[in-house]
Amino acid sequence: MVVQLPQGYFECIKRVSVEPHVWVAYEPRGESSQFPLGVNVWPDSEPHKHIGECPHITETGLEVPLTRCVLVYVPGHVQCLHTVLSPAALNLNSLSFQYSCGNRNVKCSESALSLDAMPPAWDFETGFRNVRAFLQAVKDADMFVWFRIGPYIDAEWELGGFPAWLIRDPHMRLNTNYGPYLTAVEAYFKRVLSLIDEFQFQKGGPIIALQFENEFGGIRSAGDRQYFDLMRNTIINSSFKELLTNCDSQETPLTALKTIQKDVLETINFNSRSLKLLTELRQAQPNKPLYVSEFWPGWFDEWGGKHAYYSVTDVVFNANLSINFYMFFGGTNFGFMNGGPNLVTSYDYNAPIFESGNYADKYWETKELIEKFNKRGVNQNY
Repeated sequence: MVVQLPQGYFECIKRVSVEPHVWVAYEPRGESSQFPLGVNVWPDSEPHKHIGECPHITETGLEVPLTRCVLVYVPGHVQCLHTVLSPAALNLNSLSFQYSCGNRNVKCSESALSLDAMPPAWDFETGFRNVRAFLQAVKDADMFVWFRIGPYIDAEWELGGFPAWLIRDPHMRLNTNYGPYLTAVEAYFKRVLSLIDEFQFQKGGPIIALQFENEFGGIRSAGDRQYFDLMRNTIINSSFKELLTNCDSQETPLTALKTIQKDVLETINFNSRSLKLLTELRQAQPNKPLYVSEFWPGWFDEWGGKHAYYSVTDVVFNANLSINFYMFFGGTNFGFMNGGPNLVTSYDYNAPIFESGNYADKYWETKELIEKFNKRGVNQNY
């Protein structure tokens, strides 16, 4: 069987056929380096044991010595799923992991990083770029979406999710009120908002909220205010009517709340000191929903370091809140997507789902916690 090589460094996967127990995954790192281009082959039950013969490169693609397989590259995040890295053919498979664990909401990130061309020649329809196909898949799965529009999303991606053509301008200042930057942000927002409009919850779609920017740390200057006003005004002047949110990590939300815009919910990211941080945020933002926009069940790995490991406890589930696992399914930052000089290509993240797509022990632990929480109900006194 020959699998066609990708066109361009973003086109990194192709679904070949469906076999539930055997996967072929592109993983250019570590122990899989014995294979050309890092192709790794394993059964579901043994995600790190190589089987089969070594694939080799031909003029037309990769010749894989298996008659039935799936070439899998699932870097999307469930609950946090980056649409530009999740192929449409695998969307329902990825979403089913979360649904079966008891989660009903997906937080996904749309990134301008995938837009190789400058506006107006943007492609939101081909392959993984098809955000509308992803949203339709979520709707078909009877789930909800917390949409991260950017423009900055971080996620250990190249340039934080910004497309490289922005820095052709030698004077470019990202995340600021620099004129050409604001012009690019406004054009990008308008285009994406037009694409997701019919998928709002109020119009029968799955999108219940939208986050703009990411861990900015609060509005601290007139320039920051101009930047945030541009983003918020572009959103509210469109036909988008769902909840708007910002997110910051650890204690930073307390600072950000001092200058937060009207009708924008502040949310929090963390993986420790849960009760302290949640209590402080609830006191600083009373009578509003409490939302953990990024609960880190793991962390990214760096070359030369040990694989990150974090345990998941029921502490954060004791509060009357909504929670998003970042990551539930990490996957891989392929090619030039990787955004750190010391980060490995893998974005396994010690998440409940392995990079290979297999269930980790943490998946079953998380599932038990969610079931326990749902049966017990929320703590109304928290």
